[in-house]
Amino acid sequence: MLIRRGVEPGAGLWALPSGFMERGETVEQALHREVDEETGVACGSCKLLAVETHTDFVFGHVLVLAYAVEYQSGEIRPGDDAVDAQWFPANELPNMAFQSHREFVRLALRNQEC
Repeated sequence: MLIRRGVEPGAGLWALPSGFMERGETVEQALHREVDEETGVACGSCKLLAVETHTDFVFGHVLVLAYAVEYQSGEIRPGDDAVDAQWFPANELPNMAFQSHREFVRLALRNQEC
């Protein structure tokens, strides 16, 4: 499941649902909140896939945690800073905002997480 970003960086391009932790949240709480806010979908169990750092012109240096999550419920719809949200076959990804997101999908497939 990918979202079309409505904001920079990468406005208009596709990405995995993502966002920032809020004060007092656990990583898992932030993950569930961001997926729900951007896609309307509730996710179930999650497994950490990768940890990396990334630097961009909007946020500077950030720590990125990539998770494979299980769909639980809900009808996909864009929300928050997403202008679209859709399911894509993993071998037919559209133009992605971040190369790291494409690599996260490949890593999940290699580990048979999705």
